[in-house]
Amino acid sequence: YSTQNYLGLNDALTLIDEVKHPEQDLEPKSMRNYSRMKNQVTVSINQPLKFEKKDYGSFYLSGSWSDYWASGQNRSNYSIGYSNSASWGSYSVSAQRSWNEDGDTDDSVYLSFTIPIEKLLGTEQRTSGFQSI
Repeated sequence: YSTQNYLGLNDALTLIDEVKHPEQDLEPKSMRNYSRMKNQVTVSINQPLKFEKKDYGSFYLSGSWSDYWASGQNRSNYSIGYSNSASWGSYSVSAQRSWNEDGDTDDSVYLSFTIPIEKLLGTEQRTSGFQSI
């Protein structure tokens, strides 16, 4: 990100797609007016939750901040989450808040379960292929 004309892989592919398919966008894009990332900082903290040799899962907190060459604007993203395992599999819950260049917020909540297929089928034998859904 150290030079103004640098593009990361994702930015380069997005720009190529927008140049090749201008009918999908209302305003024409060029590298000159494309907001290229200038700086990015990401901080993550993960804390296992253990008490008297018993595992109570894991807690995490993360944040990222980025600014852009062309616009001078910035984006930020914060998330918090918890995950744990149980006899039937594992689960996690997390919440995220993002701010875009215009200051608009986007809030999301995620809930995820991982259950081994053998638990659903009631069998303990292991076969090749997928082990969980």
